[in-house]
Amino acid sequence: MLKKLWSPTGLLLQDINFKQGLNLIIGSAKDGQSHGTNGIGKSSIVRLIDYLLLSSDTAKIFDEKKYAFLKEQGHQVCLLLENGGELLEIRRSFGEPKKVYIRENIQAEYPYEIEEAKKLLSRKFFPQSTERKYPEGSYRNLMNFFVKDDLTSVKRNDPIAYLQHGGAKKSLLILLNLYLLGLSSAHLNDLLKTWETTEELTREVKVLQKHLETSGKPISQLRSELAVKGKELALIRQSLNEFKLNDSFKKISERIAELDEQLASLRKKERQTGNQLEKLKKFTESSQSEIDVDDVRKQYESVALDLGRIVRKSLEEVLDFRASITRERLKFYGNRMTELSSEHKKLLAEIQEKDAQRAGLMKTIDDNMDMSLTEAWGRYALESAKIAEIRQRLDGIEKIHAELGRMQHDESMHHMQIQLALSEYSESVETIRSLFNEIVAAAFEDIRYEAKGVYLDISTPGQLKNRNVPVKIEIGFPHIEALGQTKLKTVIYDLTVFLNAVRENIPLPDFLIHDGVFHGIEIRKKVNLLNYIHKQSEQGGFQYITTFNEDEIQIGDLDRNRGINYRFDLDSNIIVNLKDKPGEMLFGFRF
Repeated sequence: MLKKLWSPTGLLLQDINFKQGLNLIIGSAKDGQSHGTNGIGKSSIVRLIDYLLLSSDTAKIFDEKKYAFLKEQGHQVCLLLENGGELLEIRRSFGEPKKVYIRENIQAEYPYEIEEAKKLLSRKFFPQSTERKYPEGSYRNLMNFFVKDDLTSVKRNDPIAYLQHGGAKKSLLILLNLYLLGLSSAHLNDLLKTWETTEELTREVKVLQKHLETSGKPISQLRSELAVKGKELALIRQSLNEFKLNDSFKKISERIAELDEQLASLRKKERQTGNQLEKLKKFTESSQSEIDVDDVRKQYESVALDLGRIVRKSLEEVLDFRASITRERLKFYGNRMTELSSEHKKLLAEIQEKDAQRAGLMKTIDDNMDMSLTEAWGRYALESAKIAEIRQRLDGIEKIHAELGRMQHDESMHHMQIQLALSEYSESVETIRSLFNEIVAAAFEDIRYEAKGVYLDISTPGQLKNRNVPVKIEIGFPHIEALGQTKLKTVIYDLTVFLNAVRENIPLPDFLIHDGVFHGIEIRKKVNLLNYIHKQSEQGGFQYITTFNEDEIQIGDLDRNRGINYRFDLDSNIIVNLKDKPGEMLFGFRF
């Protein structure tokens, strides 16, 4: 849960303290003020929290010209929160956009690069298990569900599609929603990896095919011509072998033939070794960039307390253990690279030596014979090289096609595993449906007729088209063309996911932040939902933080006469009330 948001540099009007349950951030317009509640800081509170939780989108917003004062005046912001019994204090300076400072419990504050900190927070907020997995680097894609500012809320028409960036494919969104719902996502994660590998292999085979098709001939024709060319070369070789020469020249010709065969083999080995060495260099360069003493110490300081509870080892033992793993990895790959590099150099030297031998023998023939023999050998060598290159690319295509066949088999297996896994979670799916219906009933209390036809369905379609996701999450809602109904559908789905995690003890953040999501929702449904959220918060520990303009949640006499009333003290749940007055805006002025 969030504990406190503050600025050690005096940026904020006040320290903002959060509590368990319902937390309302209100913006009030003063009489006689024309600007209303825009620009006084409600959404900025949400964005500051998101910024401290490493959102790149809010970092871009705070880098805009109107926020230049944040960097120019050297401002900093801090967030204190509790997660799984552990206190985390996160601090960021607007003058250091690539750094974040994190303090865990009573340990010293430690500086992290943004990407390093994302890995740390991902482990803390979004642990993975055998059944629940997600793609590497998904921390912000997952945290975006729990912190949504008004810009995201405006664009979001489909509750499932809570991500708005270009990389948010439907398959990824389904996977992340399954993970957040506490359902099995591991097999879908494997399927997405298979699709990604298939796309890479398809690109590779297209490159090889493009090289071969520069001749203007289709692959099938090239395969046929390869056999014909092989026969032609065999005849050339036979002619050279049968050439009527004296013993001296015959020995030279035989030696040249031997050298040609050896050179073809050596060049093939040299290409293969060079490719292996290049790939390994890239891999080890990437690995080494992650393995340095400071990074290892930092990572183990971040989890030292947890390890202490489990195995009672000291920090030094943990660091020694990690260091030993690092040394073994570097030793293994370093030895292999040394071997490949040495082998590659030897092959190049041997090729150079045999090329020199061949050139010397050819010169002997040129000095003593006419050019016909030299030309014959030259033609033989040239055609041999061409055939070897074509054969190598054709072999590459065949290997990739074989791998693509295996990928198709894996894809079928993943589809079957996904369907089986979801059937094993049928009770969990039914629990989620029941919770969804419970929230719908609460929202539509006293107006039940409008809730007719509302449903949430999680299923595996029987017939699948190519590359379709084998899981469907569908929400049915009446009169969805109305703005208020679209927003209401979003709120109900988000609350379903969030409260399901709370009730089922799924290890996820125990806070949900909505900014501007209630805009356009009819007052009765809005009040009904707030009454429901407040009641639920009394039964289980969670935080629901949301923003409102004051006039959005005010109840008039006409509303009361219609039976619309809060069943809790609204004022005691307001954690900050910003006003359309310079001294009472978040930053002390309108921006």
